[in-house]
This record gives sequence, C-alpha cells and structure tokens, in this order.
Amino acid sequence: MRTRQFLFVFAVVAAALAAAAGASVLGPAARTAVAAPVDPRAGGLVVAMGEWTLVAEASAIRPGKVTFVVTNLGKFGHGFRIRSGSRPEDRKTQGRQGGGKDRFEARTRVLAPGESARLTVDLPAGAYDIECFVEDLHGDHEARGMRAVLQVRANAPFVTPKPKPTPARPVVEIEAFKYSPSPFTVTRGATVKWINRDAAKHTVSALNGSFTSKELTKGQAYARRFVRAGTVTYLCAVHPTMKAKLIVR
Repeated sequence: MRTRQFLFVFAVVAAALAAAAGASVLGPAARTAVAAPVDPRAGGLVVAMGEWTLVAEASAIRPGKVTFVVTNLGKFGHGFRIRSGSRPEDRKTQGRQGGGKDRFEARTRVLAPGESARLTVDLPAGAYDIECFVEDLHGDHEARGMRAVLQVRANAPFVTPKPKPTPARPVVEIEAFKYSPSPFTVTRGATVKWINRDAAKHTVSALNGSFTSKELTKGQAYARRFVRAGTVTYLCAVHPTMKAKLIVR
C-alpha cells in the first residue's frame, strides 16, 4: 500500500497502519523523495482512534464514495460515527439520508482494542462530524476529545507525502498513533530522539522493561543513547497496540 502523510501519520490501521519500511541513519546528508499527490480516498481513508483523540488521514476530501478504514489503537472499546454537520446549512446541503429526521449518520460497530473496520458511504459536499459514539464508564468519548470535522468539497486538495529526510541525529516521530520510521536502524552510541506529534499522550517503553519515558504530551520529546548492539522492541504504555523496533548495529 502506498506511503501517505497524515497530519497525523494515524498513518495507522491494520495493513494501512503497518510500520513504515526500515530506515537507516546514513549521516548528515539528507535524502529526499519526490512523491506525486494522491487522492486520500484511494485505498480507503485511514482513521485512528485512541484515548482520547481521533485522527483522520485528511481533514478535507472530495465528494463521492469513500471507505473509512478505522482502527482502535486504544485500551478501551471505541466506535466510529460520521454524521452531517450540526449547522442547518450543512443538513440542507447534505439532504435527509438517515440517522434521524434530517441528519445523515453512519457508524461502525464498537471495536475492541486492536480491531479494525471499514465503512463505505457516499458523501455530498458539506461539513461532517466524525467522532466516537461510545458512552461507557469512562464517560462520553466524544466529549473527552474523540471528535473532528471532515470537510467535503470539490476543491479539496490531494495529499502530497512529505519527503522524509534522514537527519544527522536519529529522530522518530510519534504521529497518528504510530512510531515512524520503524524499524529504524542506528549505529552503537547513537542517541535517538522521539517527538510526539499527536494530541494524545504517548510513551516510549521498552517491551523488556529496560527503559520508559514519561507520558509525552504533544510537542514533548524523549531521548536515549544506545550503546549495545541488538534489536529493541518498544511500545506505548498508554496505547499498547502501538509497537515499533529499533535496530542497533
């Protein structure tokens, strides 16, 4: 499946959320890749859900049929819902397509942690609320922050994947509930820096318990030096389905 840039990487759902291909630290010279713009609807519009945020691959798409590829990367059950915007002009533009007297609505089932689902709808132009509809002992998931707005318009831009230069200092970005790149290869003695780009909190925690960061809020970073050769598997303690590998040579 093609490489895409989210805002959020959420890149992130089953095969669509599989870790990016392995990368190596080659030194201060940066590599650049030229990628053609792509329609974010092609192959499915990726949506990642977790405590307590929801991230879509694109914030605007063109009208027509779209399949949402939704993955629950949290520790609790979550369900995806799309419905026409709450503004009267949105409901008028989108028409009466179900989900109430004058509001279009479609949803997945409640997804267990690690589960994925696909939902196909045909969307006319307008603004749509995308959110988690679950209300349980943890509260109203939408009210806790699991919501966003999807704009559907004829002039919505295609997505141009950003070039991924390899910096002199190894950097792993946490975005859309994914560590990128992974697996990541560094030389012994390298200091690796992780930066959280998500609204959700994440950690960098070794699977064997040898190290862990604190919970990183958006924009915060964690760094660690690796002096022994080997493969390090790590995960997010907040969202345990988020796993990645670091190879030290």
